[in-house]
Amino acid sequence: MLTWPARVDADAGYLETTERLRLIESLGVVGADWCAETLAVAYAEESGEMRDAVVGAAGDCLSAGRPTLERALVADRPSERALAIEGFSKIGDLGPVEPLLDDPSLPVAVAASYALVRAGAVATVESYLAARPQNDERTTEIRSVLGVLDAAF
Repeated sequence: MLTWPARVDADAGYLETTERLRLIESLGVVGADWCAETLAVAYAEESGEMRDAVVGAAGDCLSAGRPTLERALVADRPSERALAIEGFSKIGDLGPVEPLLDDPSLPVAVAASYALVRAGAVATVESYLAARPQNDERTTEIRSVLGVLDAAF
């Protein structure tokens, strides 16, 4: 049973997926501390794509959403980890993102490299790549992202 909607409206009762999604997005838009607390409960109670929405909204709550983002960084689902990276980018704290360069999911590792480079931590990514085999898929893909970013700026 989902309890988190009652934190917003005690009379909420059962909400369909689309209603919960709209509420989650609204909590991110408001972004207040109480919204982040509600999103933390929603993260614990929801699953799948709804958790993705929660992580995205938690990033919009900035520092107050950090506990949910930290939980998402170690989630089983790569999409949650990637969304947590974006949330930490919004906060301006990429320290927790750096270890995700080694994430088992290549798209998550690429997202981490993109976030770090975008934040000006090119040396961190370059140092990571220098320690890796130069022709493996991860190194090649991350270098490709760096090339696109370099061309864009």
